[in-house]
Amino acid sequence: MENVSLLLSALSNPQNENFLIANQTISQLMMTEDMNFLEAVLNLLEMNNYLSNEICFYAFSITKEYYKKSLSKDHFHDNYPHSKYPIDLIKRIQDLSFHYFSSKESVIRSEAANLFYLTFITVENMENSTAVLPNFLDLLENESTPFETVLSIMESLEIIITGLAFEDEDERKLFILILNLFYKYNDTLEYSIRFIKLMAQFNNPVFHYIQNENEIKKILEKILILYQNPNLKIDVLKLIGSPALEPEIFCMIVTQMLPLIKNDLLSLNTLTDHSIILAILNFYRNSLMEIVPNILEITMNEFLPILLQLAQSRSNDEVQQVQEWEPYTSSLIIIVMLLKSQKNLDIFRSIIPFISSGLETQNHTQAHNFGHCSASLDLLAHSFQYIPKEIIFQTFPTEHISSIINNFIISSFSCVRYSSINLLIASYQIYGFQIIQPFMNHLFQLISDCEPTAKLSISFLQRISIDPQFQQIDEFFEKVKVMIYSTTSLSIHDSIIRLLFFSMKNHHFIHPTLQFLIEFLEKYINRGQNVNRDSLNACCSIIGQLLLNCNEEILNSLWDKIFLMCGVLYQNYSLGSDLSMLTAYANYGNNNNCFVQCIPQILQMIQIGFENFDKILSFKSFISFISLIEIKFDLSPFSICLTSSLVAIFNQIQSFDVKKEILAAVVFITQQKPIIMKTHIVEYLPFLHDLSSHVNVIYSSFSSECSPFYSDACMLFALIIKIVSPDSNFNHEEIFHLVNQLISCILDFDDLTNEIIIRLIQLYSILSNTYTQMLSNLLYNQNIYRIKYMQLIEKIKFLQMQQNEEAPQ
Repeated sequence: MENVSLLLSALSNPQNENFLIANQTISQLMMTEDMNFLEAVLNLLEMNNYLSNEICFYAFSITKEYYKKSLSKDHFHDNYPHSKYPIDLIKRIQDLSFHYFSSKESVIRSEAANLFYLTFITVENMENSTAVLPNFLDLLENESTPFETVLSIMESLEIIITGLAFEDEDERKLFILILNLFYKYNDTLEYSIRFIKLMAQFNNPVFHYIQNENEIKKILEKILILYQNPNLKIDVLKLIGSPALEPEIFCMIVTQMLPLIKNDLLSLNTLTDHSIILAILNFYRNSLMEIVPNILEITMNEFLPILLQLAQSRSNDEVQQVQEWEPYTSSLIIIVMLLKSQKNLDIFRSIIPFISSGLETQNHTQAHNFGHCSASLDLLAHSFQYIPKEIIFQTFPTEHISSIINNFIISSFSCVRYSSINLLIASYQIYGFQIIQPFMNHLFQLISDCEPTAKLSISFLQRISIDPQFQQIDEFFEKVKVMIYSTTSLSIHDSIIRLLFFSMKNHHFIHPTLQFLIEFLEKYINRGQNVNRDSLNACCSIIGQLLLNCNEEILNSLWDKIFLMCGVLYQNYSLGSDLSMLTAYANYGNNNNCFVQCIPQILQMIQIGFENFDKILSFKSFISFISLIEIKFDLSPFSICLTSSLVAIFNQIQSFDVKKEILAAVVFITQQKPIIMKTHIVEYLPFLHDLSSHVNVIYSSFSSECSPFYSDACMLFALIIKIVSPDSNFNHEEIFHLVNQLISCILDFDDLTNEIIIRLIQLYSILSNTYTQMLSNLLYNQNIYRIKYMQLIEKIKFLQMQQNEEAPQ
């Protein structure tokens, strides 16, 4: 233990002659997760009276890193992580963390609070964690609890509050306790910070627990005072924008805050921390614009000039991709929100002088004006989306817009060139195809610009190339071919290749494009070095799509080249899209002899893909091809079931994206070839159990954008009921149990999308019609399911009411 103490002592002082040795030794011990070292560190922490603050801090940091390494989480099955440590060790670490809540050093208390949180969320320790909130509440209520312990409890609660299952009474008690402590430690900045941060984590309004209106006003006055501290501004904004405040309380404090917010926004050049300005602008956008009743009038009368000033406050001419990085982008977003509102015409007229002065011809060459110029182009482009066309035409005739774009698309500032393309795209929507014709060469030239501008140009060119009015197709094709060979930027090369998708809309270009891509691929892969997988993937994707539009004679003439190239690409690059080049041939099924003769080699390639699926670039292409093979061909002579291999990968992998693609494929195969599910359903029962019982864990871990996954789960079980229902030998109770479990889990989701509700309705209908008596018995005997299904019926009624309202009268 003494040696460990010396090591940590040396580590805490970079000037110590043993610092480098100590750092190297500790790093090595932690890398190998030496448990003797952890034991020595814990023993050291248990002797807290003899430790310096520096040694104590490092001991906690080491323990925390050890503990984090012990954690693992299966995102498909677990809401919380598991630890490989025994429960006694977890409890010991948690107790040690709590012991240091009373440390006089804030950094040590913070480390202790964070380590306590890690032990709190560990599955193996959940039984002990249920006692945390009552214990914390008791300690906060106890007047003899040291001030430092109060601060640590507050910090811990701030981290873990989202994971606690709050009863209303617990929430009320916690709020009243920390409020009383707020009065008690009224002049203590440390407590005020913890109070503000913890309050911002509440998930429900709590100020209604205060009956006295004067008391509410005093608290709000104190919060306003705290807001004036630059170090607390961001935290106060988080609190005011959180669910903790009822709308009327929010409006009450915001009315008094607006002058302070205005002063802060005017102080952009004096505030050293731009994150404060960003926090204010985000608060303005996400809270004020949503809740304050007269915010449009307030913004127009008081804040619009400030927002316009901020919108041109670029510090450099780089093209920003992330909208919240700079004050100017956040300001632009707020102005665009105003342009979308019912006051949009008033806003448009108010910003025309700003736009006009920013677009004076000389501005594209003046360094001090590029911010104003870029903002003006962006605001004009956004105005085209929300202002009536007749107003736009009156204010900006076609020739005026063409002149503006012509002046600024050649600007020496990258942000101005980028904004010019945005304006050109918006103008295309308003003025039609004729406005873009003079700028085709500019768009091709801008592919050599910075990456965001290049990608925007390519995207727009792709859109233009499929416009029926576009006539310069031959010239376009030649320019794209030259750029594919000449472009050295790997980040945009695949995007340039995808410009060749235009040939899908121009059938007489299909064969020339195929010939070019095949020739290019042969030369490209022979380079050996600097081969970009994304570029190869783009080529294969286009070839696969173009082949689908070829007749059998052309397909057969290309077979040898395509199959040879597919094998070379798959062996060396594992694209996934390389196999999809064979889709057109597979579509003919047993009628295409070229493909049929090569099925053994193709199955071998697929098997290699199963064994190395994590290396495949386009897993979606790989899965789509496998589904087609499974459906089109009888693989029983090869003793292979591709669906079974997909299910095995689903059970093995934790990647949600992979699971989503596999589930969609299994549904598609089951729809098209139900005999596979019928034959293998007993084998798939563990997979089906897993899917029905853990679908809610997937949802809690991922956004509602993943709703197709849950829709597919419903569709799969609906298909299974239809498949097994005629079979009297099958265990129908098991299928009923699985479907009921799935429906029950999905009904626990928040904010169900209409897509999921529709699938649930279909699944419920099939379940109730097929297993009427089982469902009736379940609802009669188990109240929890009766309530769940009543919720579903209410959702059905609500959806029907929505559909009736939207239906034409």
